Amino acid sequence: MLVQYYVLNALVKEFDAALRGFTITELYSQQKNELVVVITNHISSNVPEEEMSLCISVSPGFNYILLRRAVTRARKNSVSLFDNLNNSRIEGIAIHPCDRTLTVSVSGGLRIIIRLYNTAESNILLVDDTDRIVESFKRNRELTGTLLAAVERRCDEKIFDDESAFTEALRQHTGQNLSRALKELFPQFGPVYVKELMYRAGMLEDLKVEEEEQRAESIEHRALSIELGAMSVELRNPAPIVYISESGVAQLSVIKLKTMEHYEKKKFHTINEAVEEILVGRFRSRRGQTEKQPVMKKVGIEIGKIEKALGSIKNQKPTDPAALEYYGQLILSHLDRITKGMKSVEVPDLHKPTDTVIIPLDPALAPVQNAEKYFQRARKITKEREETERRSRQLAQRLAILKELEKSVLESETFTGVKSILEEHKDALRMLNLDQKGKEKSPLPFRVFSLEHGYEVWVGKSSASNDLLTMKHAAPHDLWFHVRGASGSHTVLKMKKGENVPREIVYQAAGIAAYYSKMRNASTVPVAYCERKYVRKPKGIARGAVTLEREKVIFVKPKLPLVESYP
Repeated sequence: MLVQYYVLNALVKEFDAALRGFTITELYSQQKNELVVVITNHISSNVPEEEMSLCISVSPGFNYILLRRAVTRARKNSVSLFDNLNNSRIEGIAIHPCDRTLTVSVSGGLRIIIRLYNTAESNILLVDDTDRIVESFKRNRELTGTLLAAVERRCDEKIFDDESAFTEALRQHTGQNLSRALKELFPQFGPVYVKELMYRAGMLEDLKVEEEEQRAESIEHRALSIELGAMSVELRNPAPIVYISESGVAQLSVIKLKTMEHYEKKKFHTINEAVEEILVGRFRSRRGQTEKQPVMKKVGIEIGKIEKALGSIKNQKPTDPAALEYYGQLILSHLDRITKGMKSVEVPDLHKPTDTVIIPLDPALAPVQNAEKYFQRARKITKEREETERRSRQLAQRLAILKELEKSVLESETFTGVKSILEEHKDALRMLNLDQKGKEKSPLPFRVFSLEHGYEVWVGKSSASNDLLTMKHAAPHDLWFHVRGASGSHTVLKMKKGENVPREIVYQAAGIAAYYSKMRNASTVPVAYCERKYVRKPKGIARGAVTLEREKVIFVKPKLPLVESYP
């Protein structure tokens, strides 16, 4: 529900209040189907400059719009777009009354039209004051120069609060499935809020709109109208909540959902924070999928090989060694009947004296040699059978391990979860040569986070870990962070000597330091930082304690980045 109408409506109100009057300095794309709009507050020299990034995804099935602290543009594989908007001022942000179409009005009579339908039709368009498309994010050649197609969807706001208007509108759908009728009457609701409305009114989903003569005294329809009015009030005063199902699926709503009361829930101050929370989970899930694909492929191949080998063993029809030994015994018991040169001999069956047994012979061998040949074959087959049984047990054990690994990796959704599973099954991975020995870094006793452009932040896990990080693993030119005035983890931003680190990277590292401190729940936290070479540990000082010089202090919000490398 990242682009559900009322989620977008609430986001637009937040963006309009936060960005009106700000300046667009750059627009670019460095991820497929995602546009980044760089915005700064060039308002007054007395106001500290603030830079933010509005990230918009129009990827089919994964639309979102999110306001973030400035995103660093990649040096390669990025392209500038919508140059006409550079240095334009944002004059307002609005949303269509009943459609997921956002309009950003900028100076010069231009408008950015953002259509977030979660389908291939989602797009970002630059339109002039005559409704002509100046540039299009997708299908640019096809759409540039054409007129903007008007949104045909219409909705009647009166039916929210006027019972008679609602009843009259519902009359047009007599005999139709009620759920479908409500979706057509309230296109902004979508299936989740329609289901919520019917649940609150105590109505079944397969109910039909009643006939006219039955409707006048309809308690159900009156209940619908009452709950509709109550929901409309809640929707106009959004209170963002993220519901998390048992399977880990996150659902964002701007109102409380009685249909999801049994789900785990998390409340947020702003819709933008709630959207970011869900995106963090999805990005980690996507990275987890990427991480497990090569493992799943190789494990699948190995499982196939083992199952084929076990099938071959099962289909084998080995000779019974006891029968061969019996032939040898019969030959020795009837040496007087056998001479060299015979190809076979028929002798009485020792188990059934009335029956006889025909024994094949090698005419080039003496009788005793033929008997020994049968004994040797029996010993060989017995040994082979024992080896086959041993190999079969080993293959079965290996198969069980691999299937457990396959199941665990398949069920794991996040990058951190996949890493944990791979560590748990490291012996199985080593057996498959999947442990990448020598290719990966040895596990570090710290939390490690990946930031943009290859930067890494290392965070201590305990007092001993803090000392180890600061005094053994941090280079003199690394930046060292710690929350001011409270206990917390030592945090190190790994850098190259003489490198000028982007300001937003410093803020992200400081946000991580604030998050792993006693002030995690504060809205703003002071964080001191300096180069590691200015951090001292005097003799006799407590474990995890240090002194520092030449520190700077910045105020940040405790926050983790979108992607954690490994815990």
